[in-house]
Amino acid sequence: MQAIHCTAFFSAVQKADTNELLSLLHSERLAPEQCRDQRGYSALHVAALNNSVEVAECLFTYVRNNYPEPRSSLKLWVAATTEEGFTCLHFAAFRGSLVRPT
Repeated sequence: MQAIHCTAFFSAVQKADTNELLSLLHSERLAPEQCRDQRGYSALHVAALNNSVEVAECLFTYVRNNYPEPRSSLKLWVAATTEEGFTCLHFAAFRGSLVRPT
């Protein structure tokens, strides 16, 4: 059952449909940090690759508000690598999404 929900989850991330994404995130049957596609990409990888700041913010906010230890969960999620060894930060840098806070 998890695979079906991950497919819908990745579809919402790919489309940058934050309403659907939030609906799926609040589903009891979805563990977003465990969802990976066939290349080992997480939702954060896809959001960064698509230059979707809104999706990344949605995912970060969800973790901050719903995880018992959000800081360590976010660290693990951000540091997760694809099968090729890329993190979401690699993709964000590639797409020019990394900005210095003012």
